[in-house]
Amino acid sequence: LKSFDIDNTSIDAHISLGMVKYFIDWDWEGAEKCFIKALEINPNSAETHQYYAMLLTTLCYHKKALKVAELAHQLDPLNAPISYILSYVFFNNNQIENAIAQQKKTIELDPDFGDAWNSMAWMYVRSNEFDKAIEIFSKILNDPTSMMRANSGLSYVYAKLGQTDRAQEFIK
Repeated sequence: LKSFDIDNTSIDAHISLGMVKYFIDWDWEGAEKCFIKALEINPNSAETHQYYAMLLTTLCYHKKALKVAELAHQLDPLNAPISYILSYVFFNNNQIENAIAQQKKTIELDPDFGDAWNSMAWMYVRSNEFDKAIEIFSKILNDPTSMMRANSGLSYVYAKLGQTDRAQEFIK
């Protein structure tokens, strides 16, 4: 908050406070005010649009979130986290094919983006493409940042397929 005393027009200060309100305080109204203020200062901030799209999705304003996420992506098309959020918003708009296609682009931008791999695997689960989901979960199983999610994903998929013994291997 001291940064506001120094410079109330700092977009970074508004984004940072918005992120604290969003992720820590769960003060979504306060977060929205911060993101809107940041966008008033710089309407071309891809980062602000990205976070605002995440918030809108959390609040189930999926159509508005999609417009905001698409704008963020237009402003910075080579930014992997923004591409990831666009995919996430497609997913929450029940546009699974678009979500998978976008997540593939995210992975092209950053092949080591574990969250993107994990997310894409769950998109395949949602579209009942279990073989593809198993392939991805198995691929990220050795990544320390993704291992727990891969284990739970594999357990879920094998249970869904009726292979309970195999499913239990991943929860022990």
